[in-house]
Amino acid sequence: LSVSVCLCACVSVYLPAILLLLICNARLCVSRTFACPFPDRPFIALPMAAEELRTTAVEGACKLMISSRISDPQLLSRLLILFFNPTTAEDVRLRQCLSMFFQAFAFSSAHHRINIEACFLPTLRVCVHAPKTSPLREINLAELAEYMLNLTNTAALPETAAARGGAAAEMAAGVHERLGVVLLNEVMSEPDSAEARAFCKALNSLN
Repeated sequence: LSVSVCLCACVSVYLPAILLLLICNARLCVSRTFACPFPDRPFIALPMAAEELRTTAVEGACKLMISSRISDPQLLSRLLILFFNPTTAEDVRLRQCLSMFFQAFAFSSAHHRINIEACFLPTLRVCVHAPKTSPLREINLAELAEYMLNLTNTAALPETAAARGGAAAEMAAGVHERLGVVLLNEVMSEPDSAEARAFCKALNSLN
């Protein structure tokens, strides 16, 4: 029994990192060369086998996260960036998987909406601080922020989901208040930047 517990603990600790490795470095994994999952990796021109590996890893990550088997804001952030990355626009299977996942993930649990809150600012900062040559710089920050705000909008929840109470539900109900403060702080830090204009536009999506 103790061995099983140890194995389960190891899986819960290392599985998110392994999935990040597969998602961010699919081409390197196919070539049997491994590297760390840097947040600005551009996902450009992957061979077909690597694209399939990445999409399979994404599907596995989505299933594990929606069933609450793993909870990792960094992995969730990576999936959001992958969904908005212009280099994945033609990967229909990947985009459909992520589109369905995010809606189901957000509406199925208050804990999930809290996880989206946790990765909100880190996700935006990855795009803001990406190298100028990275396709991540092409991501519309306002659209990305508005998408995450819509996912955490308790007013948009189905009645069955909204009726679930508990401490997590109460905490999730205040997500937009806290994210509003986050956006305002970012705007005030650099009020004349393009990012500040995008964040001001995103404020309209607060509930």
